[in-house]
Amino acid sequence: MKKYIKTIIATCLVGLTFFACENEDIATFSGKNVIYFQWAIDGKDFAANKIDSTSITFAYKLPSKVSDSLIKVPIKVQGFISDKDRTVKINILKTSTAKKGVHFNIADNIIVPANEIIGYIPVTLNRTADMKLKPFSLKLQLLENKNFKTNLKGSKKSSNANRLLNYTEFELTFSDILTEPDKWFILKSWIGDFSTKKLYLFAEVNKIPVPNYNKFPDFGNFLGQLAVMKAYLAAQKNAGTPILEEDGSEMTLGPYA
Repeated sequence: MKKYIKTIIATCLVGLTFFACENEDIATFSGKNVIYFQWAIDGKDFAANKIDSTSITFAYKLPSKVSDSLIKVPIKVQGFISDKDRTVKINILKTSTAKKGVHFNIADNIIVPANEIIGYIPVTLNRTADMKLKPFSLKLQLLENKNFKTNLKGSKKSSNANRLLNYTEFELTFSDILTEPDKWFILKSWIGDFSTKKLYLFAEVNKIPVPNYNKFPDFGNFLGQLAVMKAYLAAQKNAGTPILEEDGSEMTLGPYA
């Protein structure tokens, strides 16, 4: 019996075909190496949420600190390890709204390194002014070549969309749109009317990351930071250089500040 169990385990491990031993509703390994987007099957996070798209925002990063962002989209092989680098063929779908060389840059040579079953598609997202007006999308597609097939099929649903997962296409959506956070209306009596400029300035004068007030902050910390902001605005006004909002009005705080 022990010998029989060992044989089963060995069978599942040979050529890393353990994939076929998992309880997944996808086509099993057929002897040909197949390439797919890893997050669609293994999941992206600790909760193993299976996705074929994701959104990125620059909005909570100070423009003075962050002008681009590198995203590495993982791809994975169902099949055998090779002792040589294997080139992966990709296509940028025409339905993408982002422009190469403007909104993003992508490596010309994508590989699965030797002795590995996971590779990455590195995409650099450029923080452009028009991202404040609307989101942009980049749709990546894996294509067959001499190294890999792309015929993996399944019937699992995406964790972030009400549709079946696509194992060979992946969409990145990105923007720089900062909207009024959910909890701002509660804080309004202290911090005043919302503006993107105010929130960024609040972070800069306090030397903190852009606060995400979609969650309620520690109120003691918030009041301390508010005092710093109030002192800064007062100092600028006394110096004859008041801070102005984008519409030309003077930036102010709420009545409880």
